[in-house]
Amino acid sequence: MRWRVGVLRPVAENVNWTARGDAADWATARGQAVDALRGLIVGEGRVQEYRIEVDGVPGIVWPGLDERGALDVAGIDDVMPGDRNLSHTWTL
Repeated sequence: MRWRVGVLRPVAENVNWTARGDAADWATARGQAVDALRGLIVGEGRVQEYRIEVDGVPGIVWPGLDERGALDVAGIDDVMPGDRNLSHTWTL
């Protein structure tokens, strides 16, 4: 299963896919993609739109701030379902 994560920066026309990989199954691909997404968000900050794709299933993330004003990545694990066949809103 292929995965990739990227960021759509302000005034950019296309997503900059910054990390990608292959894994044997959905759970592994999802885990690797979510880890890469979390690292990208921590490095880039909250003013970006982030994209994730696992086995052709897209997701979009706009991270916010927590009650202390710090970057909130607490829900990033929920951006993709644990099972490929679960329905999901795909947006966090």
